[in-house]
Amino acid sequence: MKNFTIIIGKLYLGIVALFLAYLGISWGFMVEKRFLALDISTSSISAINTLKSIMGTALISMAAFTVLFITNSKKWFSPMIIMTIAIIVIRVISLLTDGFHERMAIYALLEVLILLALIVIHRIENTSS
Repeated sequence: MKNFTIIIGKLYLGIVALFLAYLGISWGFMVEKRFLALDISTSSISAINTLKSIMGTALISMAAFTVLFITNSKKWFSPMIIMTIAIIVIRVISLLTDGFHERMAIYALLEVLILLALIVIHRIENTSS
């Protein structure tokens, strides 16, 4: 049962990594597509550059760290937990202060599932060894 749980958790995280990589590439290199999907507009070069570099880099890095966690959960647990908790906290604060958005609430739920997968995998792998 423990191995099955680890496999399912890592499979979920692998799917998450693929999705994050796709979004990171989209933000970094096809930002107009993301603007349309999220109904965002900007006219300044500095705003476009900031969104591309921050969103693209963050999402691609999160995808890479997720893959690294899958291959070595002990070493990459702390960085993944810190990033995941930071994302959840910021998203929840935004939902509370900026207004509720259904898609962003779903993302918050998915991020909580990522957090749970990280914790479960880490605990099982560290009690098995």
